[in-house]
Amino acid sequence: MEELERLEALGRRISNGADEQLARRPVPPLELEVENIRAGLMERQRRRRMLRRTWVALPVVAAAAAAVLLFFGSRSPAEVSFRVHESAGVVGSWVAAPAKESVSLDFSEGSKILVEPGGRARVGQVSSNGARIILERGGLDARVVHRARTDWAVSAGPFSVQVTGTHFKADWDPKVETLRVELLEGNVVVRGACLDGDEFVVVGEPAVFHCPSPVAAGPAAPPLPATDVAPMASRSPAASPERRAPFASAAPATEGWEALARAGKYRPALAAAEAAGFDALASSASAPTLLLLGDTARYAGNPARAAQAYTRLRTANAGSEAAATAAFHLARLAPSPAEAERWLETYLRERPGGALAQEALGRLLETQYRRGGKTAAQGSAVRYLASYPNGAHAELARSITTP
Repeated sequence: MEELERLEALGRRISNGADEQLARRPVPPLELEVENIRAGLMERQRRRRMLRRTWVALPVVAAAAAAVLLFFGSRSPAEVSFRVHESAGVVGSWVAAPAKESVSLDFSEGSKILVEPGGRARVGQVSSNGARIILERGGLDARVVHRARTDWAVSAGPFSVQVTGTHFKADWDPKVETLRVELLEGNVVVRGACLDGDEFVVVGEPAVFHCPSPVAAGPAAPPLPATDVAPMASRSPAASPERRAPFASAAPATEGWEALARAGKYRPALAAAEAAGFDALASSASAPTLLLLGDTARYAGNPARAAQAYTRLRTANAGSEAAATAAFHLARLAPSPAEAERWLETYLRERPGGALAQEALGRLLETQYRRGGKTAAQGSAVRYLASYPNGAHAELARSITTP
C-alpha cells in the first residue's frame, strides 16, 4: 500500500499547484518519481509470486524428503554372501567335497565353513546376520565370526546347532542318525525335538547326539502266553528316543557315581553321589575326582553342587592344572558378569598358555565389552589380536581397537 499512498500524494501535489512548497522543497522530477513507484509495485508483485510458488512447492519438497528418508531408512543391511572355490556361491546349491579334498565356503563377513573330504552340505538361507548351513552327510569345520547380532546355525537331520561366534566341528552320519559336535572355541547350543531342552557343548568335550527314527510297524507278532508276559511300561519307540549319552536316564543301580560319570550318565551319577554323601565326597576326594564331581553336577544341571566341588578343588589343590580348570568352569557358573570376569582373569593369570586360554580370553573380552564398552575391553582386545588374530572373537576385538 505504500506505493499507492505515494501515488495519491503526488496527484494532490500536482492538482493543487503547490508552487511555493515545491520551490521551497525541491522534489525529484515527475518521471523519476513515477518510475520509482512503478518499480516498487513490480517488486511487490514479484515477492507475492515467489511466496505463492513456495507454498505450492513445500508439499512436493516434503514428500520428496519423506521418500528419501523412507528409502534409506528402510533399507536393511546387505545379506551375507559367500564364495565356493573363488566362485560366487548360490543359496540352495549342494556343495560336495571330493574323497580326498576339502571345499571352502568363504563368507563376506569373514566366517569360513570347510566341508571336509567326502562331506556334502549346502547354504540353505542367508541374512544380514548370518546363514543356515544344511549338513547332509560327513563333517565340516566352522569358524563363525562373532558380531553383535550373529545368527548362524548348522542343521543336520533333526538337530540344529546354534552358533554365536565360534570355532567348532560337526559330523553327521545319516545311516545311524548320529551327530557329533566338537567345540574348539566359543559357544554352541544343540537343539532337537528329541532333546530335553537346549544342550550346551563344552570346549574339549565332544558331544554325541542321536534321535532314532520311529520304527516302522511290521506284521503283528503272535501274542505270548499269559504266563510269559513280563510286566513293563507302555512306551512307543517315538516317545522314548535315545538322547545325548551324558543325559541317559537309565543305569544299573549297582554302579558307583564315578563309573556312571565316566560313561556319560551324569544325572544318574549325581544321584549316586548324593546317595553316597556329596559333602563327604567333596571334602575328601583328590583333585581329578573333584574335577569329575564338579563336571558331573554341571552336566546334570545342578550349578550349586558344581560350584561346591570346584571351589573345594581350588582350596585343596591351589596352583594345580585342575584348580585352574575349575576357575574357568566357575566363570561359566558365575551369577554375575563381574564374578565371571574375575574367574576368567584368574584362569588366564594361572595358565596364560593353557588349553582353555583362547576361550577364556575371548569370554573375558566379550564380558568386559558388555559391561563397560570399548574402554573396558581395550586391553583384552589388543591381547586377543596379538595371540589369536584369526580367532572367533577377532572381529569383535578389531572393532574395539579401531578408533
